[in-house]
Amino acid sequence: MIDQLGPRDLVGAIAFDSEPYELGALLPLAEGRAALGAKISQLQYGGGTDFKAALDAARRSLIAAGRRVRHVILLTDGDTNRSAADHGRPDRRPGARRRDGDHHPPSATTR
Repeated sequence: MIDQLGPRDLVGAIAFDSEPYELGALLPLAEGRAALGAKISQLQYGGGTDFKAALDAARRSLIAAGRRVRHVILLTDGDTNRSAADHGRPDRRPGARRRDGDHHPPSATTR
């Protein structure tokens, strides 16, 4: 994916297991390509898939960068160690009642 970006595009990487950890800070690709590519190629699969904190860190980093166009690409082995009910707001959990009393049925994103 890195090869599809331009030299001035900002790119960073956050890996996760039970906790997120930064592989590379958000920098123009021309400045961080080699180091970031090396760290990404050394990643090993396994462990937990607790990515909520990693997505929160990515969001904060992108907002701080001040760019209008922002993207997060999430790559995972998909083997989660938490249920949907462990994430997010209680009123958005499958089967929960919203404050207005409407039922919020499970969706594909909460399974």
